[in-house]
Amino acid sequence: MVPEQSFHKGISSCMLSSMPEEFYDRVEKGSIILKKAPKFSFCKEDIVVEGEATPLETDLVILATGFKGR
Repeated sequence: MVPEQSFHKGISSCMLSSMPEEFYDRVEKGSIILKKAPKFSFCKEDIVVEGEATPLETDLVILATGFKGR
């Protein structure tokens, strides 16, 4: 199983990803929450996600666009 592109091309075009240890375990346990929403906004201490009844209290927000490199 040999990749068609070089490592440099793969990493620079977002074709490869890396997750920290226990990432999926933490998602299953609920300490990491994944949300997909077309709109959101920040307020003083929370984030308001479209479709959610109440704001979410967060320590960290990571935004991802779903960009597919070539």
